[in-house]
Amino acid sequence: MSGADELLTVAVAAAELLDDLDGQRQREGDAFGEGYRLGFGTGQEVGYRQAEWDMHRAWTPVAGSVRQLGWSLPHDELEARRYPGYTRERLAELRARARRRFGLPASREAA
Repeated sequence: MSGADELLTVAVAAAELLDDLDGQRQREGDAFGEGYRLGFGTGQEVGYRQAEWDMHRAWTPVAGSVRQLGWSLPHDELEARRYPGYTRERLAELRARARRRFGLPASREAA
């Protein structure tokens, strides 16, 4: 084997190593990207689940007090607290107007 042949063999081997190195970099980049996407998706899912649980824990006492208030007060008093300053007649008028605006009969009885 002459010096030129040896040089050619070394050059071919070096080119193959560079191709393999570029391929390895591509494979590592693809694997990292896939791992990142999977990790992000899992983290997002866990984060949403935790946020829902946190909201549930925070709102449970509020829901309980609202439920208790609804059971403890008569309808007239609840309505007065919800719409301070409005009479029952005025509320009935406003409801009828809102129902007409949405194309519904003026009262539920007419429906």
